[in-house]
Amino acid sequence: MFKKLSLLTKLLVCFSLVALCMIFVGFAAYISGQKTVSEYQKIALKNLPTSMIAATLRGTAKDVRAMVFRIGFAENTDEQLTAITEKIAELTEQYKDSTREYTAFPFVEGEKELFEAAQAKWNLWLTVVNKASAQRMKKTTEGSAAYIEFINGELRDTANDYFDAINELVLFHQTQARLARLNAEKTADIGTYTSIGLILLGTFLALAIGIIFGRDLAHSLMTVILRVDQSSRQVGESSQHLATASQLLSSGATDGASSLEETVASIEELTGMVKLNADHAKQAANLSLESRQSAEDGAAEVHKLIRAMDEVSKSSKKIEEIISVIDDIAFQTNLLALNAAVEAARAGEQGKGFAVVADAVRSLAQRSAVAAKDINTLIKDSGAQTEYATQVANSSGDVLQKIVASVSQVSHLVGEIANASREQSGGLEQISIAVNQLDRGTQKTAASAQQTADAAEEMSSQAAVLQNLMRDLTQIVEGANQKPLQTNDDSMSSNLNEDDNSIAEI
Repeated sequence: MFKKLSLLTKLLVCFSLVALCMIFVGFAAYISGQKTVSEYQKIALKNLPTSMIAATLRGTAKDVRAMVFRIGFAENTDEQLTAITEKIAELTEQYKDSTREYTAFPFVEGEKELFEAAQAKWNLWLTVVNKASAQRMKKTTEGSAAYIEFINGELRDTANDYFDAINELVLFHQTQARLARLNAEKTADIGTYTSIGLILLGTFLALAIGIIFGRDLAHSLMTVILRVDQSSRQVGESSQHLATASQLLSSGATDGASSLEETVASIEELTGMVKLNADHAKQAANLSLESRQSAEDGAAEVHKLIRAMDEVSKSSKKIEEIISVIDDIAFQTNLLALNAAVEAARAGEQGKGFAVVADAVRSLAQRSAVAAKDINTLIKDSGAQTEYATQVANSSGDVLQKIVASVSQVSHLVGEIANASREQSGGLEQISIAVNQLDRGTQKTAASAQQTADAAEEMSSQAAVLQNLMRDLTQIVEGANQKPLQTNDDSMSSNLNEDDNSIAEI
């Protein structure tokens, strides 16, 4: 059944068995390592910190006991007694802080009872300490006697009870740490023995499968070597044909690259011309915009002129009305002068002076009438000319409006031309980029074709080297005393036909 498997399957089976053994070894080592790490973590994260805190509690209690003894010194001054009392209070607060740190860790089985017992005895001892300190602070003979009685009696007993309890707690943590260390060592030993056993088993299986598979593979490789040797000689012949074809391809690619270079140069020149046209179109668009603005300004000025001439025409009509009034006044004055002359003639000698004045007034009235007629004629001519000028100005305004519209259309068309020139320039640049890329691709193709030709020649030489290597491989597989490979195609074909079944087994 093993012979019917493919080479890949056989290799996978062999390496899978070895890998499986390595997986078991790694798994066993991982489990052992995890358990060992867990035990040591218990020591590092639980036993060691709590043990150190318990030792700190014990040390603080010892400091408190020393301070209590110092209170009893006869040479203590009031300041020293006060400082000692404050030190005891400070140590008591440190003890409380350490207790809070200790209770922050979770209790294990049997630990809580020991800790609570130590705390109860601490509280009892602290009560006695406070009583003894209070008696000593009285500075009386009775207080000193009571202090000595506390020292030799209740204070000593409660202190011994507390230190026994705290020592049990410290011993508990030391025992827990030692057990964790023993468990870690035991787990590590089990993992080591398991890994050694699995490694030996895997080694045995690998050797057994390697021997079986090696024998089968050696026979199959010989058949493959024969086929590879035949193929190598065919590759040598094909590589010669490939080299010839590659030389032709390289020549054609080189010619194509030259043509593309000329095309690129032409497109770059055309691109430059289109850019120049685009710049000119842009300048023309700017000029047309300026012309449009100037035409609009001219139209506005013409409209102002038309409005001014309308005002002049209105003023001329008002002047005509005034001249008509003056003419009428001159006519009435003439009539009055005539009447005055008639009355002066009737008066005779007495009216001669008045007749002279009436004649002068009549003469002045006639001259005023003539002047008023002349002015009226001039005003009418001026009004006619003003109306004509107004008509001409209106016509000029209409023409300027048409010019403005035409300039606007020209500006729009020039802008469209500029946009089209820019788009053409962009399109030509893209074409230039594409042609440059095509040129580079063609050059790469020519280089690749040349490399292919070189590779084909190298392949031809390597085919001969491969045949020599096949002979060396045959000697390696079958031994140095075996005959080299046959190079006769007929005999090789017959050998291949006989070993087809062997090849199918790989």
